[in-house]
Amino acid sequence: MNSDKLRALRKLLPDKEEIKVLKGFQGNIASLDTAETFFVHVINVPYYVIRIDAMLLREEFDHAMSQVEQSISVLLRAIKELRQCFALPTILHFVLQAGNYLNRGAAFGNAVGFRLASLKTLTDTKANKPGMTLMHYVAMVIIFT
Repeated sequence: MNSDKLRALRKLLPDKEEIKVLKGFQGNIASLDTAETFFVHVINVPYYVIRIDAMLLREEFDHAMSQVEQSISVLLRAIKELRQCFALPTILHFVLQAGNYLNRGAAFGNAVGFRLASLKTLTDTKANKPGMTLMHYVAMVIIFT
């Protein structure tokens, strides 16, 4: 059974009240409709919900693992690129210096480091020159030094 059918079956499983009605049925099972007969048999299987979930997991596992492997591969390549980039420490040093200059005299001034998440604010910090941000300034300083 493929994962789409298993997902559809999972959605159609009887809820607690339907299970109570089906378990309480005392008549001949052959007199029930096909769907009701099917669910009477399903609810008699021990741990049927867990079994369907396990079957779904087994069907989707290889695809999920290939996506994880691709993500790990991309991450490892990015880490390798960052380790080999000799300009990155210089860029980060200039960003730290610019931040310390802007925050001098404040509680954040004279910092020895910063969070990488704060790099996003480089484009948000505007200068008094139109179209100029802190990112532009750091780039200009790096180019001219």
